[in-house]
Amino acid sequence: MSVFCKIYFIIYTWFNNDFLPADHLIKDQKRFVDILRKSIMTASTGKNLVTIGIEPTHPETGYGYIHFGNQLHTIDGDKVFEVRNFTEKPDLSTAKEFLEEGTYLWNSGMFIWQLSSILSNIEIHLPEMYKSLERIKNALGTDLAQQVIKDEFEKMQSVSIDYGIMEKADDIFVIPGSFGWDDLGSWPALERVKKVDTDGNVVIGKHYGIDTTNSIIHSPNKVVTTIGLDDVVIVDTEDAILICDKKRAQEVKEIRNILRQEGLEDCL
Repeated sequence: MSVFCKIYFIIYTWFNNDFLPADHLIKDQKRFVDILRKSIMTASTGKNLVTIGIEPTHPETGYGYIHFGNQLHTIDGDKVFEVRNFTEKPDLSTAKEFLEEGTYLWNSGMFIWQLSSILSNIEIHLPEMYKSLERIKNALGTDLAQQVIKDEFEKMQSVSIDYGIMEKADDIFVIPGSFGWDDLGSWPALERVKKVDTDGNVVIGKHYGIDTTNSIIHSPNKVVTTIGLDDVVIVDTEDAILICDKKRAQEVKEIRNILRQEGLEDCL
């Protein structure tokens, strides 16, 4: 799930009523806007928080899940449900159970709320963050704004919005959506949106290989040659090279942390 980016989220939610990740693919934009409109309508009816859940098509272990309960109402044919709980990325057997159960949706990370609602929940569940928000609010428009934002940023806890707010809050509603959604937050996602060659490889750039299959190779500037590889990810950038087992591509965040600890931010 997306990190509860501290200053970005603070400034964004101060002036807006929704939170949408930037790394998602949405094919049916008209349908998405329709679901978003209905989510806004639901969020405007009270102090509830609303999320959009994606109707699952397979037992995915790379996504979080939303367990929904009673149906509250419908808006032009689309059902609105209460949220029972959120579940982080499950193992395969659990994901299969969720799919068979029929009361679980993929957690899209899309949240809609009234400004007063989210601030109220931040005050309750993340009180220290709320105090920082207040200090930033009071400093905006003054000569001290930049320094106050910097100081408060350094103090704030970095926590996912799911864990920090959504897993603890009451009155959370979900609207199921089906609009050609895909999460492009990991390299293996390219297999779902890019052309796959006869060996099962997705290649961006130039690649020459022997017995190389089911792999993702991204190297716009250098020729990549491989021998005897299967199910790997190779990413060449100007500053660094990533090589990993495709099944462990989600762990790239841990590598980022290591590079940051070593003072190699330029390679991120």
